[in-house]
Amino acid sequence: MKKILLIAFLLIAWPTWVWGACPAGVCDTDSTPNVAEVTDLVATAITGDTIRFQGDATGGAAWSTTVTVDRNITIDGNGHTLQSSGALADGFFKITGFSASSLVRITGFTFNASGAGKSIWVIGMTGGPTVGNIRIDNNTFNFGTYQVDFNHGKGLVDNNYFYNATSIAVQLDGGTRDDAEEAWESLAAGTINALVIEDNHFIQNASGSSLQEQIASENGGKFVIRYNHFDGTLTGAESGVFYPIMTHGNADGGCGGGGYWAIDQEAARCRRRGQSVVEIYENQMDANRFNQAIVLRGSANLVYNNTLTKISAITPLVVYFVEEEYDSDNFSPLRTARPGEDQVHNSFVWNNTLNGVQVNTNPGDWIGASPSCSTYPASCSAGLQRDQDYFIHAPCASTDVTASDGFPCTHGIQTFTGLNGASNGNPTDGSPYPTYGSLSFTPGATNAYYNYTPLTYNHPLRGGSDTPAKVLGVTGSGVGKYMGVDEGNINWP
Repeated sequence: MKKILLIAFLLIAWPTWVWGACPAGVCDTDSTPNVAEVTDLVATAITGDTIRFQGDATGGAAWSTTVTVDRNITIDGNGHTLQSSGALADGFFKITGFSASSLVRITGFTFNASGAGKSIWVIGMTGGPTVGNIRIDNNTFNFGTYQVDFNHGKGLVDNNYFYNATSIAVQLDGGTRDDAEEAWESLAAGTINALVIEDNHFIQNASGSSLQEQIASENGGKFVIRYNHFDGTLTGAESGVFYPIMTHGNADGGCGGGGYWAIDQEAARCRRRGQSVVEIYENQMDANRFNQAIVLRGSANLVYNNTLTKISAITPLVVYFVEEEYDSDNFSPLRTARPGEDQVHNSFVWNNTLNGVQVNTNPGDWIGASPSCSTYPASCSAGLQRDQDYFIHAPCASTDVTASDGFPCTHGIQTFTGLNGASNGNPTDGSPYPTYGSLSFTPGATNAYYNYTPLTYNHPLRGGSDTPAKVLGVTGSGVGKYMGVDEGNINWP
């Protein structure tokens, strides 16, 4: 029988908690739950159990160490608050060390992580990118360097509020190097084998809060980012640049400047990989200003039906494609010919609007590619190319004249031989590493991802079928509203 283990927020004058049998499957503590109590509950729980905080939700607990979750259980905060005490580098909860084939869920908390490193850390899971029933939902995150640091290739982050991350609100790292390699074995889109981020709110409303990317990635995996609201209008500074999404490609990762995963692959496995497929759709992004709202440093990318508003008169790049972003700091020798490893390929941008204007009608201003010639000369003659690496319309069949979004079709598809993501460009051009393969382009062919179908909403871990919440947009004096919530009038520490 599945148990529900209850943590009671009770201030009772008898001695500290003592555990006995729980014949009815319900256990209560006799004090405000501390790390030792919760750790003990996790250690005695079995697959399918729920640990649920009970008692006065106006109270809270300060934690200075991490609870490790090493089994398939749900921890339900039931509206309670956890406050960081000290650096808390591994987070309040660290999910690690087992196969998440059954559900692991953290729900119902408010995490106040001022001065802390993380709130929730998923790392060390086994099974690769096809295993991962991990759900983080209906929480509120305040401050912290990485609010959710997700080092695994599959899971769900939904219906959370992320306030004022000092670095990144949600970061995807696909896991081990082997996991990163496995994530590239399939270039399918619309698959559940991804980290899906849906129906969340990413808000910066504190003075001096970081305006770095809200969602970021490194080292493999797939990303689905949909039905979220990003609000950078509330800091009050027009000069504050807001970056909703940035995905990183291959990079050094501490290998001494090498950067290329094909070089000495076994000896230097800290070299990172890009994501294989990234899907970004049906998001609302509001800001005083964003120079680059969506920065994509590799991958096959499908970016569509996003609505952006800005207050500043400065015109941003809505989508910015980049090949090798770190220049010689992370790449040695610096590439002199295309293609790059894990580079942007078979990518499509369509039906996105900025202040009500379709960005595809003026792509030269709002969709850009490759670093500037002044900072990265190698890309100037052979950088990312429109209508080959990326397209500004929905995917088309070879015979289509007009895409489904009404824009003229261009045709062609890129194909990998050997390993997906491999490069036939210097310095990994198949001469010293002949087995890794290459990237080629077939003009005139049906585009990749033609007849693309997104993953069914809502995510299966949520159960049932809901209608996506509708974003209400920016109203009043730059106050964002989403699902009827006035984000500017919520007070946070």
